[in-house]
Amino acid sequence: MSVWKLQELRDLVEKTYGAEQLAKAADHINSVDWKIRAAGYHSYLAKNSFDGIFSGIENEPMHAIKMILSSGKGASNFNDASFIYESNVIACAQTMHSVSDIISHVIHDALFIEGIDEDSIDLKTIQTKIPPSALKSSVVRVLGLKSYLYLKDFVNTTKHIRLVGAAYTVDVAGVDKYPNGMKFRSFTCKDRRHPAKWGEDLLKELNQLSIEFVNLGQDINDYLAK
Repeated sequence: MSVWKLQELRDLVEKTYGAEQLAKAADHINSVDWKIRAAGYHSYLAKNSFDGIFSGIENEPMHAIKMILSSGKGASNFNDASFIYESNVIACAQTMHSVSDIISHVIHDALFIEGIDEDSIDLKTIQTKIPPSALKSSVVRVLGLKSYLYLKDFVNTTKHIRLVGAAYTVDVAGVDKYPNGMKFRSFTCKDRRHPAKWGEDLLKELNQLSIEFVNLGQDINDYLAK
């Protein structure tokens, strides 16, 4: 399991640049840990949102069809579970995207980078200021990940423009990746077309990005330790 040694980072910043620079970086460093934990919490809520609907049910797809076509309390509970799932996936994605922005501020403070307006700091701008190193290569690699690009566009759309939209989907033909589950619709952002994506796959990608961000953070430590 990947671990970002945050106390080690605090010690390295203080040793390299002094207590004043550590004080500047401290809030950003502390925020990273909180945000990653918050994203994990939203992921947990999403994954467990249908527990009360499918508990003890052997044939989930057939039961889901019955719930979708039904009315009354059963349908209401199913709709509530769908809302809980979608809202927590969106919250997880938005929180995870903020992790990348906060890490950019950590890099800015930890490397004592100058010449960038604070409001403009993100991974794309900060990587131009990092000297050639394993850290710079890691930032460039993360920026090129398809999952990161999807995350950026998904968050930009759901936060500032509109909901992408999700619906409970049952694969009656048996040809899709999953027999049933929540599926986010296709969408376009800045001329980039993203196909429909199963919520389960999106949560897996967000978890993998969390690992990528933690590894990137440890690269900051390694950079300062040299």
